[in-house]
Amino acid sequence: EVIPDKTALIVLDMNYVCAHRDYGIGPRFEIIGLPSDYFYDRIEGTVIPNIQKLLSFFRENELKVVYTTMGCEREDMSDLPETWRIAYPKIGYNKSRQGTKEFEIREEIKPQAGEPVILKKSSGAFATSNIHQVLQNRGVDTLVLTGVESDCCLYNTAIEANDRGYKVIVIDDAATTLTETGHRILLYTYGA
Repeated sequence: EVIPDKTALIVLDMNYVCAHRDYGIGPRFEIIGLPSDYFYDRIEGTVIPNIQKLLSFFRENELKVVYTTMGCEREDMSDLPETWRIAYPKIGYNKSRQGTKEFEIREEIKPQAGEPVILKKSSGAFATSNIHQVLQNRGVDTLVLTGVESDCCLYNTAIEANDRGYKVIVIDDAATTLTETGHRILLYTYGA
């Protein structure tokens, strides 16, 4: 059973470093030999428009909205797990700190006053942030997951949420990852 007052829309990692072709890994796709058309075309043509619809619904009905943003607090990245300190510079995430464009949520779906933006320093939102406490303080027991990347951050966040007793709904056309196959992995797991 989904109780609207106990449900939160989670907009996961739709900050510029993760979800815009001109920031973070975007400019590196060609260098590392990965195709980027599927990922960014889906973000721009499908994911953002559907997150906008969900945001409108949640806001019009005074329901809860929570954002995460991938990044770090310290320029030397010493606040990240060691594996991420190694990976971040290679994929451009080391530039995602508060006050930078990379850290900001995309303009088309930016947060409104009162909607928390939680700094996330790992693929799963629960491992390195206070999201569980934020959700508990708001009486949330059901998460509606959107954002990027399906087979990494959404997948791990969904698993961590289930482990903490949350009901999880993944919105197929409001999420994506680098490939359609990767996106389907999450959907097959959660029956989205």
